[in-house]
Amino acid sequence: MRLVVVDNASPDYRAEELVWRHVPDAAIVLRNRNSGFGRSNNRGAAEVRGRHYLFLNPDTKLSDPTVIDRLCDHLDAHPECGLAAPQLVGDDGAAKETCRRFPAWYMPIVQRTDWGRTAWGRRYADRFLMVDYDRRAEQEVDWVQGSVMCLPAAVWDRLGGFDDRFWMYYEDIDLCRRVRQLGYRLTFLPQLSVVHTHRRESADIRNHLLNILKSRATRGHIASWLKYHLKWGRTPAPSAELELN
Repeated sequence: MRLVVVDNASPDYRAEELVWRHVPDAAIVLRNRNSGFGRSNNRGAAEVRGRHYLFLNPDTKLSDPTVIDRLCDHLDAHPECGLAAPQLVGDDGAAKETCRRFPAWYMPIVQRTDWGRTAWGRRYADRFLMVDYDRRAEQEVDWVQGSVMCLPAAVWDRLGGFDDRFWMYYEDIDLCRRVRQLGYRLTFLPQLSVVHTHRRESADIRNHLLNILKSRATRGHIASWLKYHLKWGRTPAPSAELELN
């Protein structure tokens, strides 16, 4: 197993000193700017060659040291699976909704406007977030949040990595969609868990216009939403439900 850390010009610490203090043989990639989620992961993956690639956000904690091996074991035992992901939980242990159905084009509008408070908006959000699924059961899903995901190297090579046109957001949906397009399954494994401490940057900005003006994350989300739908157009998303029904 080899650890690769990509540092996007973090101003708070020297990444190489911090990482090498704990993992002396880790590979460190120091970048002079924040080049985005997908592009940074692509750069890190280029440093190593293995049987699997595990992508892990810096705001996660591996409280269970067996998670990585168990994800890889699942992929080895199920060659039809092109991507596996654990349950993400908060610091309090509460499960987060991180496996979802592919989004309709209007999903960000439902999320970021008062439309989401209507009866229709709540019904759509519940469907998108798979509220009707039993989150305790291992199952095939459409896509998983990119905070933690594991792929076989053979699948990663066929994909060519993340589409680096997405600076942040939608790169995980796009990757999962391409995995399914290749004919592989995506598996959600709730018996495995990783702590995720992420908090939305724009959570405290209630005014929608101010949110767009002040939050780079919000602007990035909107830009990636447009790029995603321009890329895929009217091409039907290969949903897990269509294969399971």
